[in-house]
This record gives sequence, C-alpha cells and structure tokens, in this order.
Amino acid sequence: MLLLVNLVDMGAFFAVYGYLGTELRQANDWAASPAGLTMSAYGVGLVIVTFNARWIDRIGQQRAAFWALSLLGLVLSLLPWTMASPWLAALAIGGWGLVQGSVFTAV
Repeated sequence: MLLLVNLVDMGAFFAVYGYLGTELRQANDWAASPAGLTMSAYGVGLVIVTFNARWIDRIGQQRAAFWALSLLGLVLSLLPWTMASPWLAALAIGGWGLVQGSVFTAV
C-alpha cells in the first residue's frame, strides 16, 4: 500500500512540476530565469522540512503522512489560481515543497 501511495504522489509531482514552469512563463510573460527562481521555492520548502523533520517524530509517522497527503491535495488544487501572481505562486510552490517533503520524511 505504501508503494502505491508513493507511486500516486510522485506521479502527481512529475505531472504538475513538469508543466509548471511553462505555465508561469505564459501566465506572466516571463523569461526562463524568473520562472526558474519561482520554481526553486519548491526546493526551499523541502529544505525547511528536512531540517525540521523532528516534528514528524513528535506527532507520529502515520498521522503526519495523513495530514501531509491531505494538505498536498489542497495545495495542488490551488496552484492554478496562483500562477498570475509571482508572490502567490512562490508561496504555493514553497508550500507544496513543505507538504511533499513531509510525505517523503514520514514515509
């Protein structure tokens, strides 16, 4: 079951992340650099979770995975409405990195 959850999670990740830079460029009429910098907010979210992963031990692995996957669905569903604003997009993409990193760490 855990492998199936990871398959769905990573499938969603690559499906969305692969096209997100193009969407940012089209929605904001950007060159590659601003879109790439905004996309790097995902990595910032991952780093934050990596250095603060002890919270998962405190609340429990299963509970953390449940809430992280639930929030992941919410964040991914909100992404399309944030693309026209660079700051909202960066915030949403950073949040995506936070919750996806929480899923990885909990698993």
